[in-house]
Amino acid sequence: MYSPESMNSNISSPSPPSSSSLNAPSLADAPEVRSDDGEAETSEPSTSVTAVPMEIVSQASTSAPVNQLLASGIDMSSVIKNNAVLQALLASASAGGFGDNAGLTMSKLLTAALANGSTAVAKRDAGSPRTDIPKKTRLKVFSNGFFMTFDKLSSCQKKYFWRCEYKNTCKARMHTDIVTEKILTFIHEHNHSAPIDEEVRLYGLDPTNIERNRVYIVGNVADPNQRRKIRKQVADREAAAKRLVQQQEEEQQKQQSASSIVAARAAYAQAMQNGSIPTSSGVASFLQSTSATAPMTSHSMLLAQMPFLNNIKTEMSNMVKNEQFTPERYTQHMSPNLPLQTATIAPLIIPTENYDSPSYRQPAIKRKATDLTNEEHDLRRDPMFQPTFELARKLRKLWKGEPNRYPRTTTTPTHHFEFFLSKNDGTDEHLYVPMRINLRDEAHLKEALQDFCGQQCIGMLLFGISPKISVMFNQPMLNNWDNNQFFLLDISNPSRWRLMYVDDQAV
Repeated sequence: MYSPESMNSNISSPSPPSSSSLNAPSLADAPEVRSDDGEAETSEPSTSVTAVPMEIVSQASTSAPVNQLLASGIDMSSVIKNNAVLQALLASASAGGFGDNAGLTMSKLLTAALANGSTAVAKRDAGSPRTDIPKKTRLKVFSNGFFMTFDKLSSCQKKYFWRCEYKNTCKARMHTDIVTEKILTFIHEHNHSAPIDEEVRLYGLDPTNIERNRVYIVGNVADPNQRRKIRKQVADREAAAKRLVQQQEEEQQKQQSASSIVAARAAYAQAMQNGSIPTSSGVASFLQSTSATAPMTSHSMLLAQMPFLNNIKTEMSNMVKNEQFTPERYTQHMSPNLPLQTATIAPLIIPTENYDSPSYRQPAIKRKATDLTNEEHDLRRDPMFQPTFELARKLRKLWKGEPNRYPRTTTTPTHHFEFFLSKNDGTDEHLYVPMRINLRDEAHLKEALQDFCGQQCIGMLLFGISPKISVMFNQPMLNNWDNNQFFLLDISNPSRWRLMYVDDQAV
């Protein structure tokens, strides 16, 4: 029987060929050699062995691979037929191309054929039919109007995870219970339209008898080409409907614009015939009556046809802001009716008024004083000036020096301590108030700070060196500080107040 161990022992390298001729053995004790037909040849025994003829070695080396090939069941004719190298070697061996080493060469060839025989036989002929391996497919189900494919089993081994059949573009997911087969969770919504009834019928389902929140196993029995055709037809119909709606909207917009232009021109022509320019209320009522079926949509086009409406609108808005708008006053100061001077004048008549006349003098416009302290009128937040202030703030940060963390000290301190104080409200600018304490100690300083804030400090009073570093007040610290310096008081934490120094020379 064939085994890897027997093959390795039988194909060991044989002894080198001797220079003697290939005659019958003449040794006294020649070994027994079994040929292919099963007969045993025995020579006379001898006391010494000097050499082994090549014929005996070749027969012994060749018989083992042959027996292994026969036992393995490999069709040698197919191996030789499908291997051009073996055919060439056999032709060379039959012609005597190997010389005295023909047995050794054939043994190696048979051993190689035994090692690669299964591969050679497994090769498909050019004329033989192709046997394709079935493609691995996923289970498909239909639920709530969409097709889902199996994704994986949950880690708890209690749920099935399903994903949309268009997994590359749609994130919809579904979880079902393994035992009850009920839908547990829906994750995300489908970003595409649901399949039509024709697609559902391809999978053997009746769209009229499908229950909601139920999973129907459909498999992959539908014709993919047929479904692609259906999907393409649906996509073409949706695209055509979308184009039709867009064309209808464009046509409707054109009609509305045209009707607005016609109405504006009619109003302007009527005003020119009457010899006066109508008021804004008259124009609006006329336009509303002439274009009731097609409302105006383009205000810029209307103002282009009737420029005086823009001036009327601006004048009315200014008067409303100044709280001076009344119907009587507005009609009193309207432009007077001017007759047409000549027939060659341009269609658009701009009325002229005599501003020197007292009857035509416009009322003085009263404006409210702008409160610069009001946050609503802060110029720093104005869109026009904000970039300038931002640039100035950045330049100021670049030009100013590094601020000091500690107040300036003096060698001749006074008994009293004068300083400027402000609350830290988080803004960039602060209003400082002058303060004075008669004695330089923590008690008097704390009392002055409480009077300034109107609150009681229930905790400690600290001196802030940085946003994260604070130290407690001590007497030598207060004794060496110079007068007329600036400080910020932070009372956001009632348990500890922080007094921080502001370097006025670096600001």
